[in-house]
Amino acid sequence: MNKKALMTLIAALMISGTAFAASNEQAPTFEALDTNKDSVISKEEAVAMEELAQDFEKADVNQDNNIDESEYTLVVNAEVEKK
Repeated sequence: MNKKALMTLIAALMISGTAFAASNEQAPTFEALDTNKDSVISKEEAVAMEELAQDFEKADVNQDNNIDESEYTLVVNAEVEKK
């Protein structure tokens, strides 16, 4: 994932105001969401985290229809930085 794509994702998440983790609640781990253990979170798996499911396309920086661990980490870290 290139630096420009990463910065675009972070900016989009910060501007959108989307909360990927509730203020008093920790986001689920990547491993918990990747229920079939194929190293990516599919749209079907993302429904376990409502906020991620709602903004799946924004989080999918490389547009491969999956969220990999680096994309998920960016999402969670962007939310923590907003607080």
